[in-house]
Amino acid sequence: MDPFLKMDIFFFVTTLVVIALGLILLLIGLRIWRILGHVERIMEIAEEETELIKEDIADLRSDIRRRGFSMFSLGRFVRKVTSNFTKRSKKDE
Repeated sequence: MDPFLKMDIFFFVTTLVVIALGLILLLIGLRIWRILGHVERIMEIAEEETELIKEDIADLRSDIRRRGFSMFSLGRFVRKVTSNFTKRSKKDE
């Protein structure tokens, strides 16, 4: 077999392998890009929920400062948190 023919076959096969690996890496990169987009949306939702929790806790603290600690203030806090949760759940549907 001619050495130049061997070189041509080698470079042809190598080119095909490089193209295949490039496509595989491109597909993996696109998948990672999609995952990162979902993670970003989850982080935004978590930030919004954290702000709402902070507001609820601030309301509980101010209620306790005004009236003192009682089961009534704790019950109002729990009712408020659960009603906000159900409102958000219904809004998501």
